[in-house]
Amino acid sequence: MKSYAIVYAAAYFGTILLISFFDKDYKECGKVIIKGISCLGIIILAVLLIRIFNGEGINHYSNQISHIFPLNLEKVTAFFYGVFYYSECFLLCVGFLPVFIPLFKIKTYNKEDRNFIIFLIFSTIITIFEVSAIVFIPEESGKLYPAKFCYRYLAPLFIPLFLMFLKCEKEHAKISKRMIVIYAISFTYLIWYYIGGKNFVTAIDAPVLFVIQMLNNKTSLKGIAVFLISVVAILTFVIIAITKFTKFKDLKKIYILLATISLIIILPEHAILNLSMSNQALGGKMLKADFVTIADYIKRDYDRVYIVSEDEALSIFMRSYFGYSISDFEVIKEKDGNREIDIEAKKTIVLVANNFKGRLEGVSKKEINTTHIYVYENEAESSILKVEFSK
Repeated sequence: MKSYAIVYAAAYFGTILLISFFDKDYKECGKVIIKGISCLGIIILAVLLIRIFNGEGINHYSNQISHIFPLNLEKVTAFFYGVFYYSECFLLCVGFLPVFIPLFKIKTYNKEDRNFIIFLIFSTIITIFEVSAIVFIPEESGKLYPAKFCYRYLAPLFIPLFLMFLKCEKEHAKISKRMIVIYAISFTYLIWYYIGGKNFVTAIDAPVLFVIQMLNNKTSLKGIAVFLISVVAILTFVIIAITKFTKFKDLKKIYILLATISLIIILPEHAILNLSMSNQALGGKMLKADFVTIADYIKRDYDRVYIVSEDEALSIFMRSYFGYSISDFEVIKEKDGNREIDIEAKKTIVLVANNFKGRLEGVSKKEINTTHIYVYENEAESSILKVEFSK
């Protein structure tokens, strides 16, 4: 999300460069390259200034990037698999046609719309490449069935793609053989994916996949999940048959009708499943007041922050602390066993849940106004932090 400036800037200059190249205006190509490099420099400078004046803060993606290197065959394979996986899931989430029609019928649009479609295509490709590198490689390398698809990275592109789909003239909005081939490949993969995969991390920001994945996580309902994706596949080929062999040729009206019906069916189920998984239902919101108090107490005055919890669910909620803090932190999990950490006499804070039954050495409790989380601080001369769990 934080890299949209780079993605859309690159897509913008890439679009202008491509247009200038095909217009054989090579002088303009040179200017565009210089402007693009300058723009990238300004963005990087802005990021550096933010870090200088606001501190390092939490930078999850710095850690993600560090996991990419050194490159090996598994990571390179994961990148290309990520490109394929994100492309397939994105097509399913938008209903295929908002991507297919502008992409394959681009020549039927006027010049301004063609240029905008090129920009959208560049934006989609660059975003998928970026997510495949920064997210997919660190989190999904070596997995035959990736755990999650994060629709939020691509979601901003849906509305403009959908609008360009609607702008296509009715006589040009037709399904081609290339689309049918991609349909077949996509649904074959997705049905295989949901039959074989399990224990997905729910794509809560993508209603279609969220509902399917939640059902797929429950063994008794896995058949329903596979059935749903199969129904979508069948409906898609029914649309193709209708437009090919009947007088009803308005593909846009068929899409809008089926999309509306699908949302009416899916959104209530999505809302129910969302509520059951939300922090509010499970108690995560109860930590908000403590987070605010602790973040205000810590500010930038401490070198290290550790979160310790024996309760896995509460540990997950405690990790939401990153949304309130400008200090980076490390989570110490019970399943990783007891820890002895050399903190080098640096100013250290340890956060534990109030039901923590283990033992801490090298730190003492601070009396601040919190309810669910206790705060411990190391003594000035202490250089070793010991965490012992009760089990």
